[in-house]
Amino acid sequence: MKALIASFLFIFLYGSGFVATQYGLPYVDPVSFLVIRFAITACLMGTLCLVIRPKLAGSKLTTSKSAGSQDTAGSDTIKDLMHTFIAGALMVGLFSLGVFLAIDYGLSASTTALVISFQPLVASVMAQIFFKAKVSIAQWIGLIIGLIGVLFIVFWGLKTPNIIGLLLAGLGLLGVACGSVYQKHFCADMHLVFGGFIQSCAACILCALVWPLYGAHFIEWTPEFIFSLLWMAIAVSIGGVNMLYILIRQLSISKVSTLFYLIPIAALVLSLIFLEGHIYKVQGIGIILISLSIYLVARYDQRSIQAAIETEKAKQIV
Repeated sequence: MKALIASFLFIFLYGSGFVATQYGLPYVDPVSFLVIRFAITACLMGTLCLVIRPKLAGSKLTTSKSAGSQDTAGSDTIKDLMHTFIAGALMVGLFSLGVFLAIDYGLSASTTALVISFQPLVASVMAQIFFKAKVSIAQWIGLIIGLIGVLFIVFWGLKTPNIIGLLLAGLGLLGVACGSVYQKHFCADMHLVFGGFIQSCAACILCALVWPLYGAHFIEWTPEFIFSLLWMAIAVSIGGVNMLYILIRQLSISKVSTLFYLIPIAALVLSLIFLEGHIYKVQGIGIILISLSIYLVARYDQRSIQAAIETEKAKQIV
């Protein structure tokens, strides 16, 4: 039941993030938006850390595990901090940069979300490659069907091909796919508050490094921008991301990844309501194909991926 509620909140909040991004970007450049957003999130999460004072005990950033020797615990804590930082830079920072820049280059919120929805297949294949699980014929069929479905929806939703926008969305896709697999393997048990603080800092630092490379910077402190900024910093970066962390902890990679296929539906519905978007009839074919690919991938890879991950963890312990 908890996983079901977390799944619903994750889908809604992440879907709303694409719409809120498109809503706020007319008043600010994307990189400045992200730097301010993650700075706010880091400050809020840091304040929570001061209130609850999580103990960095043992080899995980949790409050419940007992520590071993001081040297070993200190070494493991530093290692876990690095893993948490890297996962945040990928899953939060690189993902957000790709999405914001894609929308800034003219890709719609719903189309960007549809590109990101390819994450389940990418993450599943990556997990199988790195954890040496076998890729079944059904999974490869699902991969191809999902790709065709995404292409149907994306290209029929574009008046003209936006290659740069699609490539940037692909960069965001790569970030969230790599980050989710990395998070599951190295820091799935991290403390949600302290880990969220570290990962918000990682995302903020990554965006700050990109900031000088971006062209013109501007900010108009309009009510629309302030609402968009606060929604992204609080509802999405704290609420949505923590729902994702909870799901990664409780479910397999394939189950969590499959939820990404539902985000475009949430984004599309919200964009139809708030941004006066529209959907083409032929895009319904793409939705059907993507749904079929979800079934094929989720059915055949859940047990193999999870078993492979546990085997790799067991080897590391030995």
